[in-house]
Amino acid sequence: MSAQGFMDEFIGGTAENAVHNRERLWRSAPSGDYVIGMEVEPTPWRRAVRLQNIRRIRPSRCGEGSLALDWLTALARKHGTWIVGQAEPTGHRWMHKRQLKQWYARHGFDVTRTGELLYRPESKR
Repeated sequence: MSAQGFMDEFIGGTAENAVHNRERLWRSAPSGDYVIGMEVEPTPWRRAVRLQNIRRIRPSRCGEGSLALDWLTALARKHGTWIVGQAEPTGHRWMHKRQLKQWYARHGFDVTRTGELLYRPESKR
């Protein structure tokens, strides 16, 4: 169980974004299209990765962001990897920061008042 195993599977389950070299594209099973862009990178800690950003790459309100985050947290549980990050609206700001923090909390993240994120898979079994 390690962040490296998580990263290997994350890269295998996503596609490279030719326009944004740090972002990986996630394909939605319902639509079959690449709909979500995610920036995930290893941290100095062997058990954690940093979620830099998750965003829609096409207009939709079909819950595909939630599906992508569910996929990401399932990988974290499988590999025993923590996910850290910061809830910050990006792009067209479909969600305000308060809404974004609530969205992460609904998906099992601990969220601080300032928006720091922590997903601990061992507490989600």
